[in-house]
Amino acid sequence: MSTTTNDKEKHSTLIDAFLGQVYETPDRRFMTQPLGGADNIKYWTFQETCTEAKKMAAYLTSLNLPPGSSIALCSKNCAWWIMADLAIQMVCCCSCVARARIDFDSNQSHSPINRLVT
Repeated sequence: MSTTTNDKEKHSTLIDAFLGQVYETPDRRFMTQPLGGADNIKYWTFQETCTEAKKMAAYLTSLNLPPGSSIALCSKNCAWWIMADLAIQMVCCCSCVARARIDFDSNQSHSPINRLVT
């Protein structure tokens, strides 16, 4: 699918573009997630992805975070990571993604994760 100038004007944000696809092609396959084994694969349509992201966004909204809050997202590159990032953007917050492998003990105040998010 090519992006035209009109498309860029119509979809000013990633969420606008995503919701446009949900509206235009709700049943089109959007994501594929291998779950281990050749036949164990999960597929999501645009509508299914949107539904899951909205559930996550509802939880984030319940936290009463101020708009623009930074939310740390530590995950493997997977379908749930994409849905979580969409949810964070839906509630007008920013995701902070750590791409490096971090070994940590959450009970230690000096752990790398505490230095990363504080």
